[in-house]
Amino acid sequence: MRFESGGTTYYGWARFDVSADLLTLTIKDYAYESSGAQILAGDMGVGISENIADQVGVYSNNNMVTVKVNQELTNGALQVVSTDGKIVKEFAVSNGNQVFDLNDLAAGLYVVNLTFEEGVATRKITIN
Repeated sequence: MRFESGGTTYYGWARFDVSADLLTLTIKDYAYESSGAQILAGDMGVGISENIADQVGVYSNNNMVTVKVNQELTNGALQVVSTDGKIVKEFAVSNGNQVFDLNDLAAGLYVVNLTFEEGVATRKITIN
């Protein structure tokens, strides 16, 4: 989204839910760039590094997701997000290899978000 204030144009994004009766809007997340620069949808700003991609691996096979954490990362969490933006599964993640069963999810494309204190990594997976 784009909005103006005091003659300056700002960019941001918002994720929200709309009630079935279309009368209620609930903001789930939002962010904007106060410097006037553009911001990518989903970007939460400073403080979260996306430099851990080479430290984690995500592999999907037969509706199971294997997460391999190569280095000492702390306070790990895995979220499986549907294409409509809903978090459908959440798991704690520790170092080493872990396997998560996603057999109860509907077939389709999902996004796996791995979050650690040291940064984040995002991967797409397919459930058959």
